[in-house]
Amino acid sequence: MYCIVHIINISISAAETQTQLAGATEKERFASEKLMDMTTRLSSLESQVSSLRQERSRLIADLEVERTKCELVEETRAKSVSHSLQLQQIEQSSLLDEKKNWL
Repeated sequence: MYCIVHIINISISAAETQTQLAGATEKERFASEKLMDMTTRLSSLESQVSSLRQERSRLIADLEVERTKCELVEETRAKSVSHSLQLQQIEQSSLLDEKKNWL
């Protein structure tokens, strides 16, 4: 009788072990799938980061070009204003000279 009880206990223990093994196997499969998904997501995000860094570099370069253009336009405007003031002074001087000549 002891042998039968012992065999039954071993059978129950084996069944419990099989159940635990099935649970552990399912957890491992789920963890592996999650790892693959996260690895794929990480790869995608790294690619996006790389693209954004390249775009940022391009935009910084474009910004510098536009700043340089603005500086050149400002210099040209300042020269034009200065030249215009000089012309106004010359014109005023000429008008004063003409007035003096007429008087």
